[in-house]
Amino acid sequence: MLKKLVDAMEPECVFAHRDFHSRNLLVKDSAIVMVDFQDSLLAPRYYDLVSLAFDSYLDLGRAREILLSGREWSGNERRQLSLTALQRNIKALGTFAYQTYECHYPAYARYVPRTLRHIQGHLRTLAEPEFNTLLKYFDSF
Repeated sequence: MLKKLVDAMEPECVFAHRDFHSRNLLVKDSAIVMVDFQDSLLAPRYYDLVSLAFDSYLDLGRAREILLSGREWSGNERRQLSLTALQRNIKALGTFAYQTYECHYPAYARYVPRTLRHIQGHLRTLAEPEFNTLLKYFDSF
């Protein structure tokens, strides 16, 4: 099932931070500074944008709309944005489970509900039959 997700994503990749979220943005002398670059490499075009827009650590509320409103999105771009966000949030969910249950850092468990809501929202936005099994699975939580 996850292979369908990977296959649906367009292969165009750009240099990306790949851990771009609120905890890796710091303010120094009134400027925003990015930290934690060890995961940087080529990634799908919208990876960093969706990492911040659908941040598991922070509820952006209306700020998400503002973040995503800076341009006109074609139907395919909107789909790629949703696919990339879905993949990124599934990855984050796996990280939180690993940190919580394997590494015994229970603090990560608090980010699971928001991440699950993001995943469910992406699947509903996509509304594509090939992802119905994933939607059924993630709706069971």
